Order: sequence, then C-alpha cells, then structure tokens
Amino acid sequence: MFAYKRLSNLTKRLLFLSFSLLLVSSSFQKTTNATSAYNQYNGRFVWYSADINDPESDLWTSNFDGTNPRKLTDDDRHDGNPQWHPSGTKVIFDSPSPDQAGNSTAHSLYTTNSDGTGRQLLMDNTSSALGTSICTDNDNRCPLFDASFSPDGTKVAFLMLDGDVGSEIVTADYNLANNQVSNLSILALAGSGEPYWNHDSTKIVFTDGGTSGSGDSVVKVYEVTSKQLIWQSPQSNFGASPQFGPHPDKDLVAVSAGSGAVLFIFDISQPAPTQMPAPFKSFTTTNPSWTWSPNGKKLAVGNSSGNEITIIDYETKETNVFKIEGYPAKSIAELDWTFGTAEEVNLPDVYVECHTKVGQPCTINNIPEMCKSKLLTNPVRGTSTLDEAGKRIVYTPTQNSDKEENYVFLREDDLGNSAKCFVKITFDKPTVGIPATGVTAGFITLLVAGGIFSTFYLIKSRRRSSHNTGDK
Repeated sequence: MFAYKRLSNLTKRLLFLSFSLLLVSSSFQKTTNATSAYNQYNGRFVWYSADINDPESDLWTSNFDGTNPRKLTDDDRHDGNPQWHPSGTKVIFDSPSPDQAGNSTAHSLYTTNSDGTGRQLLMDNTSSALGTSICTDNDNRCPLFDASFSPDGTKVAFLMLDGDVGSEIVTADYNLANNQVSNLSILALAGSGEPYWNHDSTKIVFTDGGTSGSGDSVVKVYEVTSKQLIWQSPQSNFGASPQFGPHPDKDLVAVSAGSGAVLFIFDISQPAPTQMPAPFKSFTTTNPSWTWSPNGKKLAVGNSSGNEITIIDYETKETNVFKIEGYPAKSIAELDWTFGTAEEVNLPDVYVECHTKVGQPCTINNIPEMCKSKLLTNPVRGTSTLDEAGKRIVYTPTQNSDKEENYVFLREDDLGNSAKCFVKITFDKPTVGIPATGVTAGFITLLVAGGIFSTFYLIKSRRRSSHNTGDK
C-alpha cells in the first residue's frame, strides 16, 4: 500500500487501465455456449397405435423426421391399417362398422382428410353395399381390411373376408373428387392379404397360403388387368406384408419373415428364386411395420412396442434411429410414408443459424435428411462437418470476426426433392486491443511500459525542480 501511494498519478492511471482491459478480456472469455436453430420442413408418416382388439387404437401422423406428431382420429373405436392417397390429401383405413362395437373385427373402409377432418365411410362391409357377386357370405357381412391406393390414385385394393370363400383381394376404381369407389372386382384368393400396388399401378403383391407366423406362406405378384399370377416367392414364415419399391426400371419387393425380425428384398424382374435370398437387414424388435420412401432410396421401420422409427438407406444399409417425441410409447403399426400434401411437395430452402466463438462447436441435431449432399461454398473462418449420416451438422470456428459468415449446402431429401441449405454463422465480438489469448502478456507489457514512462517522467521532473532551485 505504501509503495502504491508513492507512485505517480500517471502510473496509477496506467495500472487502472491495465486492470480494466484484463476484466474486459476475461468477460469475453466467459461468453455463452454456441446456440443454433433451424426451420422444420415436412414429409409425412402415418400409422396406428395399438393391437387389433384394442378399441382405443387411433391413427397418427408426423413429419418424416419424427417431429409434430398428432392424432388423425380420437374415438373409442379401433382405427387401423392407414395408407396415404398419393396426393397426400386423404388417408384410407379400416374401422368397425357403424353398427358394431368399438373393438369389433367386422371392419369397413373409411377415409379422412390429412388433417383429421372429414371422416367418411367409404365402403360398408355388407353384401348390399359390396354386391352379392362380391360378398357371398350367408350372414350378409364381409369384413374389409388393409386397403391401399394405387400410385396413380385412381384405384384401391383391399382384403375381404368372405365366410363362404375365404380371404380375397378386391380391387375397385376410386374417384378422389367425390371420394367414392366403383367397379369392384375380385383379383385373387389370399391367405393373409394386405395388397400393395407397384409403381405404375399394374401389379399387386400380397402374401398367400396361411396366416402370419404359420410358416407356409408365399409372396405372390398378380397382374391386375389379366388377373394372372406372374411371380411367386419360395415358401417361408413371412410376417409383415410385402411392398413394392417405387422404381420405374424394375420392381423390388421387400418382405419380412421370422415373425418380422428379418427383411428380405426380391427383384421380380428376375425369375423367381427357388430359395430365400440373403437377408437384407435384421431387427431387434419382432413384427415391425415398415415402408419404402416414395423415391425408393430409404426404408422406414416402425417399432412394434415403442416410439422409435428406424430409417435404412437402401444402398448403404446405414441406419438412423430417432424417437417420435410426444408420442405415447404403444406401437407404430402399419407405417406408411408419402410426399405429404401438394404444398409440401416442393422442398423449401432451409436457413440454419449458429452463434459461436473460437473453439466452441456450433451443432444442429436431429436433422436426418437436410444439408448433407454437397457443400457449395466453404467456411472461411472455421471447419464444418456432417456426422452420423448427416443427422448432425457441426461448425467449429478457428478465429473470431465481427462479421457473419454464410455458406451453402445443396440439399436433397428422401422424397427426391432438392433445394439449398443456407448456413449463417455469427461470432462473439473479438477483443479490441489485446487478443483474448494474450491477456497475461498484454498486461505485463502495459505494466513495463507504464513503469518505464513513469520513471522517465519522475527523473525529468526532479531535474527540472533541481535546476529551478539552483537559479534561485
């Protein structure tokens, strides 16, 4: 304290300035962690949530990144087996007939708008509605299940249980404008059913020969116009039903076996094999539900006892698992994937914002299908990486700036659309005068300079004082 009092006023000011700069630099070092945000975009899943005899089963939808889950139906009836119309504006499903109990298996076909409004009975299961040439059951009722729209949107196929005949695949014309079916026709007998159309609406695939898990079923492909069997798989214990991939050059059929634990891929443009091919992918869950992406690049698998969806890349077989946040962990049954509504088909540009500082990564998580195709402009003041198959973007700055940084990724999603992903990086303001990494050196330099200047000033002052005294 005594030494400080003997310092000159100028030296004291220099010390004060040095401590001030030290405090400013220290406060800069303690800035908040990097933050980020991004805009959501849409593609659509639909599924139902419970077992066949559960009257509380409802239809659910979400974006295809698992966000924004919401109910399409909310009643005391078993609503199940939903499938999108290719326009994305309607969903077809089956539910107990109006005069039946909520958990009855006497189902009819219904439609609802993509937002859950406009529920409508599309086809009743009575012989009077279906026609006696289609439904020949003695009790005048033929339950209807597992309907699917053709990719061109003009036809529908479904499974009908006729007590006098057995299970049958029925096709019909569909008019989206008035939401009505006409010209019903029986395509073939089917053991466990669930018909699906191929990419050009000319073929239908389904399982036949026994119930799921019986070990004696086969996959059959029928040509719709001629009603002829054109391809058949080897016999196996098929679980989840087969589906065509949406490929214009060839028809790929995916089907699970062994109670749904293993997924197989068949190419029906080739002769039918005599033995099962090597498994495409195995799962830890049994009886999963799954679906192709609309462009055939991915497959999505729903968990039969939880709230997870697994996305599988068809070419690399890499997987990305994410949870549907906010969805009760019941099950994800009969999962179906579509483009979404018409206004969602055009993929919008995405704007990503990150605020960060040197050495602090700026991360954006849970983005399974954005900003991962090609970097069009390189970062100037840092490095940018995409890890976990594009699910996470990480930017790490190597220097600060008082200006924002912008760079662009070409973006392509699983729906076959492309756009751009604009990334904007903003930084903490850099320290003025002293680099944040050189606070100690700067402080010592200021002290030395201040001491030298103060000493010089004191010597000069004393000489001047001595000289003035001698003159007197």
